[in-house]
Amino acid sequence: TNNKFTEHVKQGISRGKRKLFSLFGLGHKSGGLPPLLAIKLYNSFVIPTMLYGDQIINYNTQDLEMMEVTQREIGRRVQFFPSTASNPTSIMPVGLTTIKSRIDYDKLLMFFGILTLPMTNIYKQLLMMRLTSFFFQGDSWDS
Repeated sequence: TNNKFTEHVKQGISRGKRKLFSLFGLGHKSGGLPPLLAIKLYNSFVIPTMLYGDQIINYNTQDLEMMEVTQREIGRRVQFFPSTASNPTSIMPVGLTTIKSRIDYDKLLMFFGILTLPMTNIYKQLLMMRLTSFFFQGDSWDS
């Protein structure tokens, strides 16, 4: 594997786009969905599809950039902006954060979820063992 998740990322992007375009059909009779509603649907349905397994995957910069480009394209499309609109303009007005920050948030949620488990839980014991080896032996987190 060697941190090569490019195919996984491409499949996630493809599934996410298909799901988004199927949701766009909800507002076709009324002239389209309002941007904020479309972004709410995007955050609720598309992002979890695109980022499936993001808590345990270490994406490389090319994979992250692929997902960021897709999110910017979707942001432009939802807001009816031209494809030449600047990158911050495509995501900031509707309250989107970067994919990297979303992945970091998901990892922190998983980390907190494991830490709240009872000490007898095997997942918590494994996490505590990895943390102590990381802090006291200086090993890298991924080794």
